[in-house]
Amino acid sequence: MTAMGFNPFRDQQKSKLDIALVVGFIFVTLVLVAWGFWGQ
Repeated sequence: MTAMGFNPFRDQQKSKLDIALVVGFIFVTLVLVAWGFWGQ
């Protein structure tokens, strides 16, 4: 039987897609915040 749940001690593998998604979401968030301040 395998254990279920999140194991915080296992090796985390970051792919280039992970990094691209984080950068993309940060960019979208900054654009939306700027639009909220200076938008019409």
